[in-house]
Amino acid sequence: MSDTLSRIKELSPAQRDLLLRRLAQADRPGRAAATLAPRDGSAAPAAAAGPAEAPLSFAQERQWFLDRLAPGDPAFIITGALRLTGSLSIPALHHSFDAVVRRHAALRATFQAPAGKPVQVIAPPAPLPIARVDLSHHAAEAREAACRDLYDEETRRGFDLARDRLLRVTLVRLAEEEHFLIFSMHHIVSDGWSIGVLLEEIARHYTAFATGREPGLPELPIQYPDFAGWQRERLRDGLLDRGLAYWRRQLADPPPVLELAPDRLLHGDGAAERDLSGAACERVIGRELKAALDEFSRREDCTLYVTLLTGFMTLLARLSGRDDILLGTPVSGRIRVETEALIGLFLNTLALRARLPADLPFREAMARVRSSFLDGLEHHEVPFERVVQELDPERSASSHPLFEIFFNFTPAPARVLELPDLRAAFEAPAPMRSEFSMTLYVTEWDGRLELKLQYQRARYSPERVALLLEQLEALLVQAAADPGRALSRFDLAVPAAALPDPAAPLDRPAQQPVAGLIAGWAERTPDAPALTQGGLTLSYAAMNDRIAAVARRLLAEGLAPGEAVAVRGPRCPGFIVAMAGVLRAGGVLLTLSLDLPEQRQRAMLEQAGARLLLEPDGPGGWPAEQPGLTRIPVGADGTVDAPSPAAATAPDAAPPPPEPAAGTADPAYLFFTSGSTGVPKGVRGTHGGLSHFLSWQRATFGVGPGDRCAQLTGLSFDVVLRDVFLPLTSGAELVLPREEEALASGRTPEWLEAQRITLIHTVPSVVESWLADPPAGVTLAALRRAFFAGEPLAAGLVERWRAAFPEAGEIVNLYGPTETTLAKFFHRVPAVPRAGVQPLGTPLPQTQALVLTPDRRLCGIGEPGEIAIRTPFRSLGYLNAPEETAKRFVPNPLTGDPDDLVYLTGDRGVLGADGLLEFLGRMDHQVKIRGVRVEPMEVAACLKDCPEVAACAVVAREDRPGDLRLVAYVVPRKETGRSAKRLREFLRPRLPAAMIPTAVVFLDRLPLTANQKLDRAKLPRPAPATAGARTARCRRATRWSCR
Repeated sequence: MSDTLSRIKELSPAQRDLLLRRLAQADRPGRAAATLAPRDGSAAPAAAAGPAEAPLSFAQERQWFLDRLAPGDPAFIITGALRLTGSLSIPALHHSFDAVVRRHAALRATFQAPAGKPVQVIAPPAPLPIARVDLSHHAAEAREAACRDLYDEETRRGFDLARDRLLRVTLVRLAEEEHFLIFSMHHIVSDGWSIGVLLEEIARHYTAFATGREPGLPELPIQYPDFAGWQRERLRDGLLDRGLAYWRRQLADPPPVLELAPDRLLHGDGAAERDLSGAACERVIGRELKAALDEFSRREDCTLYVTLLTGFMTLLARLSGRDDILLGTPVSGRIRVETEALIGLFLNTLALRARLPADLPFREAMARVRSSFLDGLEHHEVPFERVVQELDPERSASSHPLFEIFFNFTPAPARVLELPDLRAAFEAPAPMRSEFSMTLYVTEWDGRLELKLQYQRARYSPERVALLLEQLEALLVQAAADPGRALSRFDLAVPAAALPDPAAPLDRPAQQPVAGLIAGWAERTPDAPALTQGGLTLSYAAMNDRIAAVARRLLAEGLAPGEAVAVRGPRCPGFIVAMAGVLRAGGVLLTLSLDLPEQRQRAMLEQAGARLLLEPDGPGGWPAEQPGLTRIPVGADGTVDAPSPAAATAPDAAPPPPEPAAGTADPAYLFFTSGSTGVPKGVRGTHGGLSHFLSWQRATFGVGPGDRCAQLTGLSFDVVLRDVFLPLTSGAELVLPREEEALASGRTPEWLEAQRITLIHTVPSVVESWLADPPAGVTLAALRRAFFAGEPLAAGLVERWRAAFPEAGEIVNLYGPTETTLAKFFHRVPAVPRAGVQPLGTPLPQTQALVLTPDRRLCGIGEPGEIAIRTPFRSLGYLNAPEETAKRFVPNPLTGDPDDLVYLTGDRGVLGADGLLEFLGRMDHQVKIRGVRVEPMEVAACLKDCPEVAACAVVAREDRPGDLRLVAYVVPRKETGRSAKRLREFLRPRLPAAMIPTAVVFLDRLPLTANQKLDRAKLPRPAPATAGARTARCRRATRWSCR
């Protein structure tokens, strides 16, 4: 019995699970004989007479083909080392390796293809050469470094499968009684289990030689070539067909290849050729939790393997936002006792798939994962390459088919060998390469679990990977304590994460209102230029006087504190003076751009309840007919008439009241955003919120006298407040283009160059229109900073901007909804930007980003959720819409404090390990295409990297019921043609099939709203898709590699 228990303990997790299933089946009456015998009645592999040539196993055949694609590729080398401390017997070492090579035919194999079909040729036993390197003459630190270099170099040395001996050994002498033994085997003749066999037999033979005894190893009943032939016979007897039928059902309509979003991938990396450079992060699960997981697994009638696999798949589901999880895992083909002591390649790969909806209890998730795993084990002998060939999944040159995440519960070879007068300690090599995006290795050792997450270091930061392992441990702790908990309820906000404390008090420093800041500069620098358009320039003193005159006129008209005042007219100094005058008089500023439809302007005036209208440069038109509206003309230069003498001398006329002192919490402005009902929603901002942003931007970016800031944004867009008041509260000069200088065309860069502009605020869509035909000779050398906001900023646009204007200064990405005042996050775009959409960045002072789950709990690092913004400098909510305000401005869900409100943005985002907030798109723009969740913004960001695209937008349209499809609207570069085929070819290696637009519409320019954002309503309807186009599937071949 003790021998049986020992053998069961030595089984791999996969073998234990399969044994449990078959024992359970055997408990049923009449089933024992059927389940414990081989299912197909095949006999054990028999030992052959020792042919010189033998067929390859299916796993070897895979390795042979991969080597033909990349001869000598070191990716398929298994390397290890022993640090030898004590008196080493060189003859005993040679004898030990020679004995192992003589015992195992696989180590004497080379691989030939005399007739185009590969065979393994088994050579007769011969002594194995051991290379010798002496570093003992070096200083201690230098010899350790040299030894590590040799070890690293060995991991990069490939094998010639046709000529080389596929076991290579190097002995490094470090000191009289210290050596370092490096061994390498090609994967075609070995696997992880084989390392344990090799080390055990080396120890046995070394001890026997040193002590004059026999090693006590039984004769091997078969050799690896015998297994290879037996495996092929089994699959000829119907096993292959049955297995393929199972895998076709299990992997039908597979989800897109799952990868966690990279936090380190730079623009231009990984598009066509993925960087496989590897790194690893380790974490140890202690004995207490290991024991709890063992007990929990027994209670749930599962092995520890299934428990850990379920935990890992649950974590992937939470971090990816998916519920259909597909990953890879290796499975041992040592299904007969005769194979256990063999050195050789017995691995196959299983594609494990489980559907894990958010409301599923963990206990039920374990049952699903266990069932999927055991069903897969029943058919594990089907070569994975045949499964892939049968399924023909969507392929990409930059990723593996089916999965990029691997789970490997590895055997634990001896860590320390005690030999006569010698101690041998195993040392693993540093990870040099990671074939998969991520591979989680789990090893049981000394009552603990050792976790090692190997990853592609070009994609992920060490901090992110370390947090992922911490999140996995936290999830396992919660699962063991409460297996009935729904998957969505696990808390991933681990203590080490750089998450904001939602209960931390946010101070509210005093802010000076805008009008006071402008007046201060007028006092300090009265003659400095403040406002320029064409040949007209107003000094700070002159401008401030005209602002005061406007304020007096408004007060004379009976303006009450907090009353809305509209400003309507063209872009001119008078418009700017009128804006500042409203703020100085204590009114609430409402700007009306002339390019807004008349109906929308009327709706805005009506909702605001404005009875006073300032009209710079006398635009005239429909307001003359608006009942109850007092129109006050303002000159293009900002001059305003005083009240009429008759009104001023009337018997009941009172002197104008003094200018009110606006408080930081008082309303300052009113801007309208799009409403879901078609009626615009008014958002009221405060004096404090406006000044808070401006003071931060001024201090952070050093804005001041000498700066020339352009006013480019739409006059009814809240960004106009940044454009106008940042320079005027900083002592800088605000420069306005004339109306005839078309700002939406490619002429704008020429104007910026001519005016020596140092700072701009703009929108990505507008810049795309500039870059469609960039002017020659424009460098924008004077431009210190360009602030982008309003739309996602893609790396492709950053690259084109810098290529067009290489001398322009820094790019800053700003983010913040109108509801939270101008912007609340910023990101300085580095010289090499992050791939895809640029981060939203870090918060302003007195601001937090809370990324929330659907039930409004704090998301963990890397977990997508809704962005909620917490700040005391938020807006006052929606005008005349208390229900909508209460819906979006909610009490802090983490504290429940009714006075601590957070704004629910409706944007999807994620916090990275570096503390940067990432934008993932709108909650309401996500769609499912053929069952796959798609974010059109991600597709657009990828398409913008195409060198043929000047500007683009991607939207989901359902022009016919049931025909939901992605449509790309593309403005091509002038020097390229219009080819939808080429665009799709560009996207195919970068995106899953469901994310490639089925229709491409070419435009001369993208339609923009008055606020200079994409006008979705004006995007034309594409031509109906043909039946052939709807069903066509384009594929590209790629190699498959599996460790």
